[in-house]
Order: sequence, then C-alpha cells, then structure tokens
Amino acid sequence: MTTRHQVYSLDDIAFFNAVKAAFDQYPDARGRYAVASLALEHEMGIDFARKTAHSRAEDGRIITEFVDRDGPVLHSTSHRTCRKWDWNGDCLDWWEPPV
Repeated sequence: MTTRHQVYSLDDIAFFNAVKAAFDQYPDARGRYAVASLALEHEMGIDFARKTAHSRAEDGRIITEFVDRDGPVLHSTSHRTCRKWDWNGDCLDWWEPPV
C-alpha cells in the first residue's frame, strides 16, 4: 500500500522529484528530515507571517500551540530547535526538548 493519497500538480511532482534528488545526493539526511504539508495549518487559517508554532512532546503526542511572532515566547529559548522552516529559512515551528 502506498502513502501517496494526494493528487499533485505537475509543479508539485517536479518539486518532489527535486527533493528526492537532494535526498539521493545526501543519503545521511534521509532519516533526519522530511517534507511536511502545511495543509492543516492553512485549514486553520494560520498566518505564518504573524504566528509561529511551539511544539512539545507530551504523553506520546506532539502538542503544537501558535503564538504571535511579536509576543512573548511560551518557553525559554535556551534549548529551542527549529522543527519546520520555510523556503526563506524562517522558523515555522519551534521545539524545546525537556531539560
């Protein structure tokens, strides 16, 4: 069974072929990175120009909260790692592992 259930445009297919080529060129990155859809965030109306996500692992779940980019952060910034970033290198989702 395949996990490719979404119908892609020709531009999407070209993009995914280029991503696959990058993973082929850098095989060690295969287990560290993945391409993620922002469809759920778009459905929720999240504007990443104004909001950023903060995620945490809790009881086998990933909990994500969206906060204003200009507002105070939910947690300290001492150990934050960017989980998702956009094409321009801006972080869309921060993760702070338990210390």
